[in-house]
Amino acid sequence: MDYRKKLTILITVGFLLFFAPPLWAYDYAVDLSGVESEDDLYDLTEWEYDYDEEEWVYAGGDISEEDYELLRDLFNNPVDLNTASRKELYNLPAMTYPLADRIIAYRERYGPFEKPEDIKKVPGVEDIYPQIEPFATVEKKRKKEERGWKGESRFKFKNTEKDGERPYMYERLRLHAYDRVHLGFLLERDEILDGYTATGSTAIIKNEDTEVRLLRKYIYMAEPQWSAIVGDYGVGFGQGLVFNETGRSKAHGIYYNDATTDRLLGAAFRWKKIPLGKRWLDTTVFYSQDDYDLPSVSTNRTSKTLPDVYREELEGANVTFWWDKKTHLGATWYQSKIDRDFPFEYKSSYWTRFPDKRTFSVAGLDFATKIKRTNLFAEFGRRKDGGDAYLLKALTELERFKLETIYYDYDTDFENPHSKSFGRDTDEKGYRIKGDYKFSRRWKVQGYYKQWKQHSTLVTDDEWRGKIDYSPIKKINLSYYRKWRNNDIDRGGRSRSSTEGETITDNFKCKYRPIKRLRLETSYTFKQKDASKYTNKFQEDQTAYFKVRYDLPKPKGLTLEGRMKYWDTDIHSGRGTRYQEYYLQATEKFTKDVKLRVRYTYKNYTDEGRSPAEDEPKKTVFVQLDIKW
Repeated sequence: MDYRKKLTILITVGFLLFFAPPLWAYDYAVDLSGVESEDDLYDLTEWEYDYDEEEWVYAGGDISEEDYELLRDLFNNPVDLNTASRKELYNLPAMTYPLADRIIAYRERYGPFEKPEDIKKVPGVEDIYPQIEPFATVEKKRKKEERGWKGESRFKFKNTEKDGERPYMYERLRLHAYDRVHLGFLLERDEILDGYTATGSTAIIKNEDTEVRLLRKYIYMAEPQWSAIVGDYGVGFGQGLVFNETGRSKAHGIYYNDATTDRLLGAAFRWKKIPLGKRWLDTTVFYSQDDYDLPSVSTNRTSKTLPDVYREELEGANVTFWWDKKTHLGATWYQSKIDRDFPFEYKSSYWTRFPDKRTFSVAGLDFATKIKRTNLFAEFGRRKDGGDAYLLKALTELERFKLETIYYDYDTDFENPHSKSFGRDTDEKGYRIKGDYKFSRRWKVQGYYKQWKQHSTLVTDDEWRGKIDYSPIKKINLSYYRKWRNNDIDRGGRSRSSTEGETITDNFKCKYRPIKRLRLETSYTFKQKDASKYTNKFQEDQTAYFKVRYDLPKPKGLTLEGRMKYWDTDIHSGRGTRYQEYYLQATEKFTKDVKLRVRYTYKNYTDEGRSPAEDEPKKTVFVQLDIKW
């Protein structure tokens, strides 16, 4: 590390320690109080089809793709309010570190919560509880005479008329024995079956069929001093820069994984709270092996399955020293060995998901502490035969004014596929400042600025965002935000590229609850994208929707919901995309342990830029059943 990098780190640490004002909870920048399913989270995003890559890609929305993945994980694996660490509590919407500390202090003094709403007894939590509720749970410890098996199951079915695909099915089962042993599996009917056709020495990857596969399976044991798992699992440490296969929702340790993304199949062991006087250590070791076989979809007699086309072996360990519950220093190392044994040349953009054959290792340190009301975090990682990466973060909070400061620097050759941190990309350095000010219960403003630069190209981009929330009366909430994205504000001292420019996004939203059982919501988004620096042309897109929800008094537990949505891209050209969607949804909570959701969606998608246009309407039926026992 040269002297300039050392000087940068020292200056940044000094800034974070002495000048960074107080920070807040992680901000998802959207109201999440009405979330009752993964579909509700999906509705907060926009996706468009990439015809070159033949896949759906994230195109914007009220939340980022990273936040969507995190919230989906939190929804499927709610935070246990009785056992969650302050980091895990902090990832709940609207939560702050001071509130997390109060929750921990409250349960240590008064004992575990009996039900999730009991958390409202903690001062300051009642106002944000509607945001927390969809992502929190309480796992009560049962009495000795009550111990035995309990479980939960989720079944999902989705069928789209005239799309040429078989119905999508998903089944998840979790079993818990004596609050110590957890078993689970997840079955899913894949929408595609990856295969190949061979012509001479060339193989072409194809997607031909569907099949049902056992995607997840695990057995997890949790004891006060240790935990162990065999099967599919997740593991995470620090800020996720060195190793994190669980996202920000799991900061330290190992956890069972029954999500449909991220995969570690193997075994892991964690030894917790090894005493060192008043301090303690946590140690974790993990191993996984991920194999991928490629079946042939050819009809000739030479068809066969190619075993272990892609295989990764991974092994690693972590040691974390805890000074107290808010201060720790951790060290993590892992090694990955990837083999690819493919006896043909190949032609497929899909194949890029598999890295080249290689062996690499990554090691790093992470640190966290609290000084008065300021939470400080730092992490450093180095890849063998590669580059360095580091992240510095300050989180503080005053009574009304809040601010977050992050600085990061990832070298060009720091490639780490198992990392999930702020700023996922390698070849980048930058900083982010985010804050809000609450004038009163009616008025709140938020501000955000991020600037980042690529080491290899010297291109610098930045992004601004401002938001205003106003509630003239208790039943109405109005919000407006504007976001500026400027590409190539500096290109190594040269002028901005003519192919990139500024993108401006405006969003207006109104929520109205005239009576307790009725909720109305409307939103309009307008986006302008600079198409050329030398002409005054902008590509203009717009999205609008109206949503209504009504909780019927009888039968009790029945909720009806409907939405109309309109999306139009490149408004002023003849090559835009138009999209209309209508859905009607019914949710019935038969008991606190049985819930059924049925949704009917009518979608009309017209793409003027392709021939023929995809303008045939699609009708989709979705069913989800949740049962606990």
